[in-house]
Amino acid sequence: MDIFQSCKEVVLFADDSKTVRLAARKALQEKYTVVEASSGDEAWKEIKNNPVIELVFADINMPESNGFELLQKIRTSDTPHIANLPVVIITGAENSEAAMHAALNLGATDFISKPFRQIDLLSRTYSYITLNKKIRSLESDAIEDKVNGFYITKQYEIYATKCLSFANRYKNACSFSYIEIDVLSDIYRQKGKDILNQMLEQISQRLSGVFREEDLIAQLSINRFGLVMPATSQVKCGVVVQRLIEVINAMAFDIDNVNYRLSAKAAIYTSCDFENTYADIACILDAAITHGRDGSNGIVTCDDKHTDDIDSAEVKESAFMAALIHVLNGDYHKIAEGDIAELSDMLSPFINYASSRNNCMVSVAKED
Repeated sequence: MDIFQSCKEVVLFADDSKTVRLAARKALQEKYTVVEASSGDEAWKEIKNNPVIELVFADINMPESNGFELLQKIRTSDTPHIANLPVVIITGAENSEAAMHAALNLGATDFISKPFRQIDLLSRTYSYITLNKKIRSLESDAIEDKVNGFYITKQYEIYATKCLSFANRYKNACSFSYIEIDVLSDIYRQKGKDILNQMLEQISQRLSGVFREEDLIAQLSINRFGLVMPATSQVKCGVVVQRLIEVINAMAFDIDNVNYRLSAKAAIYTSCDFENTYADIACILDAAITHGRDGSNGIVTCDDKHTDDIDSAEVKESAFMAALIHVLNGDYHKIAEGDIAELSDMLSPFINYASSRNNCMVSVAKED
């Protein structure tokens, strides 16, 4: 059957087990067109050749290229439709929690474990195809109304309200953040609006690589910015916001022989009770970033009743695993500058151990 002529939505299921693929096909074929792949490379070819694919299921352990590598190819694609595809990672009993955190940090949408139930497969397929279509609709409605690279408050409120409404209706997570850069108010008072605008343009350019295409960041006041991340968990939002803070804190501006170093803090909220309005969340974030206790990494995470520090250890582990995958793949240029020194320090004991072992093996070989 020609999938381009099918009226059903198309799902790609990639797993090296023929039995697992057959089970998935039986579970989905009544409502969806299922395209199968037995390896990561085969799945990648299907994705590039079939623009009608709406959702990808990918096993972590596959030949040629595994689920991590396939996910990375998808998320780094220059084609927006491919880069934004929902990807559900298939896990087995042998896959560790650290591996799942790494997949999450690389951009996995969700996980499903083998052996899976038909209802679980169907529910995820329906939810993420529907969600992806809604996000594309929201993006097409977005008004390119930006000042200095940032959306304006009105556009932020419209987008945030729509994303929250959709999340509440379909019981999906949606994350929000307020970020404050303290020195901007001083710059505005001392140097005026034109200088501030020039700084904001540079800040916007530096932050552009941190966010996904569906995320929206807007300037809400002189020094406060709002971030909306649809279909995003608290941990994943924490990873992105921590990277954002690191980028901002590394920036400095020399203005009239005075050095202004930026410093940022943030509050994040992830909708999970599916009842709060955008106004409720705005109040929660405002209280958290204004009066809340700063987390050890500059982030406060909050819910309806209290604020607590985000689990920075969990965020750092996820970021480290993603950087390690870049090392294993030889993609050194994709490692964030702020992670290089820390990654080197963490790996140096192993490098020293490996070096000493190699030296011992060379010595033994010479003696023989």
